[in-house]
Amino acid sequence: NTAVGLLGVILERVHKKTFENLLAEIVCTPLGMKDTKQNVPQKDLLRFAQGYAVNGDANASWDFQSFAAAGCIRSTINDMMKYLQANLNTKNASLHAAMQLSHKVTSEKDNQKVALGWHILKPGNDEVVFHNGQTGGYHAYMAFNKEKKSGVVILSNCALSMDAAGNELMKWLEKLK
Repeated sequence: NTAVGLLGVILERVHKKTFENLLAEIVCTPLGMKDTKQNVPQKDLLRFAQGYAVNGDANASWDFQSFAAAGCIRSTINDMMKYLQANLNTKNASLHAAMQLSHKVTSEKDNQKVALGWHILKPGNDEVVFHNGQTGGYHAYMAFNKEKKSGVVILSNCALSMDAAGNELMKWLEKLK
């Protein structure tokens, strides 16, 4: 998280734009992701689900400006499905090369593979590209099988990990294709 947060700060300083503006300009607008933002506008707050702690208590969402790239992105399932689809086979030429580069393994140790912002794992027999995230009362999971062009996105408003459920869905999808 520290590395990604620092990268976001560096990008802000180099481009003289906020992380949210860079995200919109480089990723969200080209992919038609209209509901992915760092800051939820007042008019959209009613659509923003209440987050819950593991014990069931309501949890306030984390709002921090520094290191925004490490966990301040809010999105919808529709937008995340667009992002998943773009990672599988984007028709957007400006993003295709960058997305493919982000899937390349940069570190491998003890059967753990890491790419640029992604982990490569085997919930079943096939390798999948995976990432998750958790902040105050929320958990997100995304994984995709590049070879079989299938994937899973889970967004939860509870601080329970969705990784096991997501991995089981990836194994199930693997058997279908």
